[in-house]
Amino acid sequence: MLHGLASNSRIWDLLAPILAKNFSVIAVDQRGHGKSDKPDTGYDFDTVTNDVVGFINALKLKNPIVVGHSWGGSVALCLATQRPDLISGLCFVDGGLIEISRTPGNSLEKALVNMAPPLWEGVSASDVRERLKRRDWGEQDDTSTSANLEEIVMANLETHPDGSINARLSRKNHLEVVKAFWNHKPSKLFEHIRCPTLILSARMGSENTDRQVLKNELLNEAAQKIAINKSMWLENSIHDVPIQRPELLASILTNNIESGFFGE
Repeated sequence: MLHGLASNSRIWDLLAPILAKNFSVIAVDQRGHGKSDKPDTGYDFDTVTNDVVGFINALKLKNPIVVGHSWGGSVALCLATQRPDLISGLCFVDGGLIEISRTPGNSLEKALVNMAPPLWEGVSASDVRERLKRRDWGEQDDTSTSANLEEIVMANLETHPDGSINARLSRKNHLEVVKAFWNHKPSKLFEHIRCPTLILSARMGSENTDRQVLKNELLNEAAQKIAINKSMWLENSIHDVPIQRPELLASILTNNIESGFFGE
């Protein structure tokens, strides 16, 4: 399981235990994120993908299904095209279809502003916790409503004894990922995917923004170009659907594994 940009492995805290009743589940803190090392270089897709290759080889994993959320889906896409021999399937969770250079009117300069992380100077941990208490999580399932989502989100931040905070992923390294995204073209990679691919895209209502239109276009291209694929809209779902509706994701993944979609 691969988390998204500025996130960490705890995004899977609610989904993983459900799946672990029947399957072996491993969640990774990617380079610069969570509790992993934080080098100043290597945030291009080739290097981050090689990190995952090294992880799979080090643990001697045999043909895992790789589940990627957001940017993690993009890393999973690169893994599938560069090392198809290592994996048996892909699942994109509101990710893998991100091509920011196709957003109308976008530029790298704009992306570096619009996708930049918050500035945490002068913000305390208690400030963030208060904001999280007011956050609308949408239509949650029972597992989500009974969990402490605040703690899961706070794991993205490091809290100091004086109450000050900073992101575990540095601002510099975050922007290096944004730069890598500018040159990332999933539409050119779809046709090179050989493993079964499950595409789960979140949406809220009948949104008709430029972002949603582009998302629809890329989903249609993926459906046409990926040899074996299945796509599904997760209605009434926010981007952080792994902690909003983990039961839904678990049931979809389980059904597709047990039905043989990903093979034996």
